[in-house]
Amino acid sequence: MIGFVVNPVAGNGKGEKVWNSLEPILRQQGVVYRVRKTSNEGEGKTLVIELIEKEEVKMIVAVGGDGTVSEVVNGIYETGKECTFGHVPAGSGEWRSIQLEQGLTGRWQKLRTRQDTRSG
Repeated sequence: MIGFVVNPVAGNGKGEKVWNSLEPILRQQGVVYRVRKTSNEGEGKTLVIELIEKEEVKMIVAVGGDGTVSEVVNGIYETGKECTFGHVPAGSGEWRSIQLEQGLTGRWQKLRTRQDTRSG
């Protein structure tokens, strides 16, 4: 199972837009996932720990900018468990380089391929 930690206010609201574009792709492909959205700075770490320890996810994907990535990585580290990390950029600097449909689909395919390789 994959856990997503989404910062909806990353990039002045771009985190929410990116997630709203990515989620239908996940559903269409039948991906089993859990999503948690941050509401406060620093909350991402706590959400990651919950996803890994209670939901038993094996991959965490941060949807946000540098701050979200930092919180997610620190949460993974704190659990001491093996967990694959992924990032869908949605910060203020990264957004300009993403072509929404192709960029998100391509990034998702890369993450899914990595997970399938590790599972098999």
